[in-house]
Amino acid sequence: MKYTKEDIIQEYKNLKAHLGHSPSNKEFLAETGIDQRILGKLFGGSPYSKLVMECGDTPNVFNKQGTQIEHILTQWGTLVRKFGKIPPSVEWEHNNYKPTVDAIRKTHKLRWNEFSIKFLEYFSNNPEWLDVVHMIPIEKATLRAIQIAPITKIEGVE
Repeated sequence: MKYTKEDIIQEYKNLKAHLGHSPSNKEFLAETGIDQRILGKLFGGSPYSKLVMECGDTPNVFNKQGTQIEHILTQWGTLVRKFGKIPPSVEWEHNNYKPTVDAIRKTHKLRWNEFSIKFLEYFSNNPEWLDVVHMIPIEKATLRAIQIAPITKIEGVE
């Protein structure tokens, strides 16, 4: 069946009256048999939320805050410390760190090969992480680019 925006709105209103409450996205799709892609074609991005608003209701908004970059870098530093060098990205997931490397790339625009530079930006002057900072192979030009003083020998670390 070819749906119009008005058809979808009427389906929502009918289901809401039948259920006695605003249907969730999952309920709406299951009860009406309307495909999520049809909603997207008619309403654009976040289609169910737009449908709900057009029907005069307030959509559920999930405030799922992503993992903070500092936490991700702390995990990365712990992994480097464990291996004594920068490990391959497969070790991140093998050691069950979250979010996934792919999710970090998408949400923080940070590739695995850029973790070391980002780590230096955040932790190069933190004494707790100097052993990890010392393990990061880095060129002087890179240090100048991110405005970090060259790493000197750390007492007790060879």
